[in-house]
Amino acid sequence: MEALPYELLEDIFILAFTDGGRTACSVSLVSRRMRHLSSRYRFHSVALRSRTLQIASFLATFALARARYREAGPVLRHLYIASPATSSYHWFSRYVHDPDGWPHFGTAFVGHALALLALVASELTTLVLVQCPSELLDPIGRTGFPNLQELTVVGGRELVVATHGEVIAVHAPEPLYPRLVRLNLISPVVLFCHWSTHAPHVTHLRLSGSARQDYIDEDIRNVLLRNLRAGDLPSIFPDLERFVVQTYHIPRSFQSLRNPRSSPALARFIEVELTQMQEDGQHGFELPPTSTFQSVEELESTTHRDWVDRVGGGAGWWTGDGHELSC
Repeated sequence: MEALPYELLEDIFILAFTDGGRTACSVSLVSRRMRHLSSRYRFHSVALRSRTLQIASFLATFALARARYREAGPVLRHLYIASPATSSYHWFSRYVHDPDGWPHFGTAFVGHALALLALVASELTTLVLVQCPSELLDPIGRTGFPNLQELTVVGGRELVVATHGEVIAVHAPEPLYPRLVRLNLISPVVLFCHWSTHAPHVTHLRLSGSARQDYIDEDIRNVLLRNLRAGDLPSIFPDLERFVVQTYHIPRSFQSLRNPRSSPALARFIEVELTQMQEDGQHGFELPPTSTFQSVEELESTTHRDWVDRVGGGAGWWTGDGHELSC
């Protein structure tokens, strides 16, 4: 394999290094020459799941590799981050506490994650954030992710002022995600108006919520009725082609939990109420069957599996349509 032309090896590395880093690590251990040849693509896709020590170690390794290979430094195109708060305990507590009472993320994790995202924000193509604070959605400050094409946000915590519980709005002169075309939100906590403002060119939108804890907010309904809005109102996702809303169910969750951060609610994430919204909505609204997960950990594992499939050229969450992804 080492005797192959480098141009051919580049294509092989891009196609092979799509599983979050395992294959890239194995290839780099074959020989010193193979480690050198694959250095630019070793971090093509990276998955960091749940451990602060893991993201700290990776940040040090990645920064060292960039310093070592300055002329042709490694490029990170696809990144998956699941915080240490990815557990049922942290997940459900956000439904019973006000924002000030939500679990606080360790300063070490937030600091390392912000430092990593600041390094790669301009080159990322896909990004997944699981149970992460919303500070990570704009790590550099008012610049966002200029080349990001796909974003998945699972749960998390809204950015609030610790002493007053006030939401901090992100005021940027330009959209934070100008090239984002596919947005996948699972039990989102960031206000929906953030996405319509900073990701104006979304063509595919997917929203998942718990039938027990989450609500259909008024601004989500406005997306369904976007073509029926008064002419003097700003357009919501004018390029939208497909809008998928899916309920999920975790049997061991608590029926009494309610999300204190929901904006004016119209309905729960249950199929009967969604079906009525589908009848009133515009073409392109889809309502798949309810998904069942035995735990929050299984939800995270499924999200990771779909991300790996997506990076590898599969449909991932977007089953049923053209799903080309630029590497």
